[in-house]
Amino acid sequence: MNGLRDRNVFGAFALMISDDIVRASSSRAPEAGPAASALALLAHKPGLSIGMLAVGVGLSHAGAVRLVDRLATEELIERREHSTDGRARSLYLTPTGKVVVSHSVV
Repeated sequence: MNGLRDRNVFGAFALMISDDIVRASSSRAPEAGPAASALALLAHKPGLSIGMLAVGVGLSHAGAVRLVDRLATEELIERREHSTDGRARSLYLTPTGKVVVSHSVV
């Protein structure tokens, strides 16, 4: 991969794959974008705090709280006590959330 053309072709291919992954994960999420990202992130790293989830999906803390509220209302995630911080809550997929994520894997 020495030439500029080769790098452009590889970059276009990477974008195409990325778009396919986002489309597949968003198709089963209750909403596209941050919700799909949050579900995928919690499947990969269960027990995150809302603050860490916010960083992972690119939302403000307040935006992540609203997202978590919506996903919890839809019974896709649940809040549990944090193991070390009494003020924080750990986030986990519910059984329904796990099914949604498992059906959205490429």
